[in-house]
Amino acid sequence: MRSVENIASIQDVISETPQRSVRKILGDVTNTVSRSGVHRILRYDLNLKPYTLSIMQHLKDNDIERRLHFAHWVKTNPAFVDLLWLSDESYCYLNSAINKKNCRHWGTEKPENHLEKSLHSEKVTVWAALSKDGIIGPFFFEDQDGHAETINSERYLCILNKKFVPALRTKGLSVDHIWFQQDGATPHTSSAVLDWINETFEDRVVSLKAQYAWHLHSPDLSPLDFYLWGFLQDPVYKPSPTTLKELNANIRREIRVSR
Repeated sequence: MRSVENIASIQDVISETPQRSVRKILGDVTNTVSRSGVHRILRYDLNLKPYTLSIMQHLKDNDIERRLHFAHWVKTNPAFVDLLWLSDESYCYLNSAINKKNCRHWGTEKPENHLEKSLHSEKVTVWAALSKDGIIGPFFFEDQDGHAETINSERYLCILNKKFVPALRTKGLSVDHIWFQQDGATPHTSSAVLDWINETFEDRVVSLKAQYAWHLHSPDLSPLDFYLWGFLQDPVYKPSPTTLKELNANIRREIRVSR
């Protein structure tokens, strides 16, 4: 019952512990209110909405100091952002994660049909770079049969040298002016890769073990991490791919649309 007393009791509980679940609120208040009654009081009498928690990268004290230092440096070099190309890799699985909450079957009896997924789904490893001038890629780490290969420094360097740089030139951009960013993954920071990057982009490199460091625990600073890869999670599975070749084609299609 949505009485004045029940509304006041629930308001007191929520004011003290706003993370309280409906089930626990029921245990805190009188038995004269039902579960649906609690929902109605929260929604219509207290005008509250349920919000989910956001999961964020944990930052240590020295991470915050370094990120602030980097932010101040960027602020004093405004042309840097216009010339910066950010890069990253991601995995896309042939069988995407299934959200059972979105699977419904309306009927009078429980159906016998079910969804199947492989224990170890095949995947593709995709690399891309992004700037104000658009997206370069996707490029895939794969063998001649189209199966994903482990990223190592040799394969990574091949992507940069034989695909990324030619794509820059196709866009009419010169490697003599752009800045290049990469994260601190082990294949990115081998001696061979860093030597090539420093020779190609000179001192215009943002990376671990470079003059301008890309700081650890910083996925929220790269639009590939906080936007592109998440954006692709739904549309690349429409229509649902049945082979890695189809998955690759879907990724290319959606990134082409994103450009």
